[in-house]
Amino acid sequence: MPIIVKEFSWSETETDLYLVVRMDRCSKKTLDVLITETYVKLNNPPWFWEMFLTGKIVSEKSQITVENGRVKMSLKKAAVGMWKVISVDIADKNLLLQRRQEEIADYRNRTEKSGQDKSQEKIERRRDLVLQQIKVEEDERKRIHSEKQKLKCEALKQMQINDDQENTKKEPRESGSDRAVIPGPRISRTIRVQFTKSERQRPARENEQTEREIGN
Repeated sequence: MPIIVKEFSWSETETDLYLVVRMDRCSKKTLDVLITETYVKLNNPPWFWEMFLTGKIVSEKSQITVENGRVKMSLKKAAVGMWKVISVDIADKNLLLQRRQEEIADYRNRTEKSGQDKSQEKIERRRDLVLQQIKVEEDERKRIHSEKQKLKCEALKQMQINDDQENTKKEPRESGSDRAVIPGPRISRTIRVQFTKSERQRPARENEQTEREIGN
């Protein structure tokens, strides 16, 4: 049988509610907290505390701390303004039970929806990461293709330059220092040669000697 805690204190500003609930031997590990737009429940067996709020709060922005047997809550109001009265008293036990069940069902529905939203968000985030990775890979592929095309163009340009140089070497040289020099015709001159007459006595041949003797 739970022990209903009735001791608490509260204060407010136009934007926030502050509650302090006394709950002996309470810790973060043993405390069960349920907060909806209009309902707050603390359960730390055997102690139990709940409150139906007169206005709405933003449950996602609630802050709770446990310190020295006290649970301190900071609740953000859904609309700016002073409440003056914080809770709705429900005397009928059946109505109280029904209202409690409705709040718990609403909490579970919001929790499931939040879980689904987070799962969907996780799926979308994963999909975005995959798309980003695909884009990175596509950009890298384009960069590599562009580099290959650039190298190919440079290689073809260099081959053309080499072919032009080879063709230039094979063509006849027509001008400048590369022209072949052909010597002109030689100039003719007359060279005078004088011979000195000399008489040499040659030995008489045997036939001449015989002829002389016959003539005498």
